Amino acid sequence: MMKNDIGLFLQDFPWEWMGTLTFAAEPKFMTAKHSFMFWYRLLYREEKLRVAACVLFSRNKGRKAVLPKGRSHLHVLLFGKNRTGKTLLDCSTKIWEVNWKRYGFARIKTVTDAKGVSLFLASHCENSYNEIEFFNSGLLKQGRRSSNA
Repeated sequence: MMKNDIGLFLQDFPWEWMGTLTFAAEPKFMTAKHSFMFWYRLLYREEKLRVAACVLFSRNKGRKAVLPKGRSHLHVLLFGKNRTGKTLLDCSTKIWEVNWKRYGFARIKTVTDAKGVSLFLASHCENSYNEIEFFNSGLLKQGRRSSNA
């Protein structure tokens, strides 16, 4: 799948948050994934939301210019909802940045330009050290805007 295809595909979802979750120490891939899953499940439990996520695991093998000290990080796109109508837009991004501190540091922002964040994430898929993964396929299918879902 090419960068533009991934960007177009990602634009089909109602992303509410975009974040970069950076590791203080260089993790192995499975450690990074488990760290994200712990944080993700805590978000689900504490906010009482079903949360869908697109996660790009970015490993900086030898690339020092991307972040200070070449730290590995995750780029995440998320949206969530529950039966009462609550979404991630009703939640504090700052609290969830703080909840990542056990692993490193985070920046989470509300999505104001879905096309822009989708293309940003897609542009990082070209690096062979990166892997993309989706979480909560049921909610992703419900939230997808395209008639091709």
